[in-house]
Amino acid sequence: MGARPGIESGIVARRLYALIREHRHLPLPGSGETIERFRVLAQVAQEDLSLAKLFESHADALAILSELGEAERIADGSRWAVWCAELQSHRLAFRPDGSGFVRIVGSKAFASGFVLLTHALVSGFGPEGERLLAAIDLRDPSLTPISGGFYSAGMSSTETVDLHFDGVRGTLIGGDAAYLKRPGFTHGAAGVAACWYGGARALMRFAHEIANRRGGPHLNAHLAALDLALEAAANSLRAAAAAIDEHPEDPSQLEVMRARLMTEAAAEAILQRLPRMAGAGMLCRDLSLDRILNDLRIYIRQSHAERDLEAHGLTLSQLEEEALWSL
Repeated sequence: MGARPGIESGIVARRLYALIREHRHLPLPGSGETIERFRVLAQVAQEDLSLAKLFESHADALAILSELGEAERIADGSRWAVWCAELQSHRLAFRPDGSGFVRIVGSKAFASGFVLLTHALVSGFGPEGERLLAAIDLRDPSLTPISGGFYSAGMSSTETVDLHFDGVRGTLIGGDAAYLKRPGFTHGAAGVAACWYGGARALMRFAHEIANRRGGPHLNAHLAALDLALEAAANSLRAAAAAIDEHPEDPSQLEVMRARLMTEAAAEAILQRLPRMAGAGMLCRDLSLDRILNDLRIYIRQSHAERDLEAHGLTLSQLEEEALWSL
């Protein structure tokens, strides 16, 4: 369950419940206010990355339910998650029970927020290998945590566990691969990048303070490099939001992947440069700095690294060169 359980996770829970109430009308992707959605996610991440991951997952679940025509399932006071990580060692099988529901068996990795939430959308496989999505009630007694499995100090306040499903009742949301084929699947990936951006922006406070207080050519050079990386990420997120709003029925694959990859690169840059700026003393004595560094290092690994670069390169190679890289 992570390295910082107890009181800190309790604080995250209270703040999560308050955020869900405050932003119950958060703009959906493609609503014409996508940049406002990204700004809210980034601001939450700037304050606490674990909190942002849980809030972004709830917001993504609501967007999925809305896009797939199931918005009526969102009850007042409900708190949702999206658990769609697919590991060979942790897979779910969906078995129709003859009454309009499915019974879910198997296990699911990386169930963040399990003890804090009321419902989740989980991915799994049907009898013929269909890629399916189901809504579940987390109070189902057939759902139990598996001990061990998440030991990282980073993102520990998300209360992430692996779960065992022993006939959990689920309601199918959409048909085969509907979750994966909708434009919002790609749009949601940009929302995660907005959270990464917020974490990187939080670390920039430290970088700016160090350069301002200590001065010197090396620190100023680090700050300049980080400014360029973060500003490029911000511009890519703005461009992605504009593309999503202009063509809400299109995945905006090019713009979203640029935003994700540029934001990941900015986060990697600050994770590499800021410790060199801070030095051992600050790294060992500043608990807030240590927490954000650890959280962001884990969170950005939600990317698919070189696979994302490969996919982006394939997209570029299939477009007309004249349509790219214009001013």
